[in-house]
Amino acid sequence: SSRPDCEPMTETSTSYRSQLAASLLVGIEVLVLDADTRVHAGIEQLLSEAQLHVTCVPTADDALSEVERQFFSVVLIDIDTPAPASGINTIRAIHQASPTSMIIAMTPRRSYDDAVEALRAGAIDLILKAPESVAYLKERVLDAAGRSVGKREVDSVLTDVRGVHEEFLQRFMETERRAI
Repeated sequence: SSRPDCEPMTETSTSYRSQLAASLLVGIEVLVLDADTRVHAGIEQLLSEAQLHVTCVPTADDALSEVERQFFSVVLIDIDTPAPASGINTIRAIHQASPTSMIIAMTPRRSYDDAVEALRAGAIDLILKAPESVAYLKERVLDAAGRSVGKREVDSVLTDVRGVHEEFLQRFMETERRAI
């Protein structure tokens, strides 16, 4: 026989897990590149509710300066800022400058070519700029922030492992030389 209190317990543990995940993302930095200040206001409100720090810039040059100045876990780029499809080059430049930043491209139109180009340039997703996409955008930003944190931790561990491995090989070779 099943206990009636099992179901709420599952809900509680799930919400606890999502609260825990969300708490790990508090203060994560998000950069938004879009020429439209109304988009800035909307995204800033949406993501600050999730306790993410949002920096909005109107030009590609400003975005690149920000990325050189500090690390952003997530970068949202309008592919039409400053001109149609010019954001693709910005995606490429930011991906080169900050490989562990997760880049999400935003577009005002449904275009297979734009999607392919954005992904090839280094974006992890392309989201339609439309009211029905707002919840999805927030979900994708939170997911990308988690992936960025995870990727940086993995990179850090791999660097440590490489160092230990290198030290081991050197000691092993010294021991071998002494034995000969």
